[in-house]
Amino acid sequence: MSYRIESEFKSFQNCTEADVPGYNDCPSFLFSTNIGSVRKKGSAQTDGVVDRYGNTKSDTAVLPSKRKKTIAKPRASILDEGDRVEAESREVLMGRIGKLLEEKTEMSDNEFQFYKTKVLQHLPTTLENESSLTLMTLFFQHLHTDVEKAKLLLMQWMVSDVSIARWCPALRKILENATF
Repeated sequence: MSYRIESEFKSFQNCTEADVPGYNDCPSFLFSTNIGSVRKKGSAQTDGVVDRYGNTKSDTAVLPSKRKKTIAKPRASILDEGDRVEAESREVLMGRIGKLLEEKTEMSDNEFQFYKTKVLQHLPTTLENESSLTLMTLFFQHLHTDVEKAKLLLMQWMVSDVSIARWCPALRKILENATF
C-alpha cells in the first residue's frame, strides 16, 4: 500500500532568485556598482540598475547627506557648581606634570617610560586650549585633596573630549600606579 501525499509547498530547487518572491528585499541601490547610478536625493529613477532579485516595490530610501566633522570640546558638565577655577598657565601645568612624573611608581621602568613619553609628547598641544588649561588646573587641585575625584575628572574628560585620547589614558595609568 502506498500513499501519495500532496504537498501544499512549492519546491524551489533548480530555480532562479527571481522565481522566489521576497527572496532579497534589500533596496536595489545597495547592489549598484556604478557610482553614477546611485540615485540623487528626491529622484525616483534607478538610472539603469536592474532589479534581479524579485523586488516589486520602487526604491524609497534616501541616501544620508554628508556631515562635516566637528572637533569635540570638553563639556561644561564636568565642572561642578563649586568648581570655580582660574586656569593656570601652560608652563605651570607642565611643571606640575613633571613633578607628577617624578613620583615613585609600581610600574616597571619600561612601562613607565612608555606612558611618560606619550604624556610628554601629546599633552602640550592640548594645553593650547583654554578649557583644557582650566580642566588640568582643576585636576591638580583635586589631586592634592582627593585622588579619586581627580581620576573621575580624567575619566569624564576622556568621555567628553576625543582630542585627549593620545595622552589621557597614559596619564591615568601613571596616576593609578603612583605611590604618593
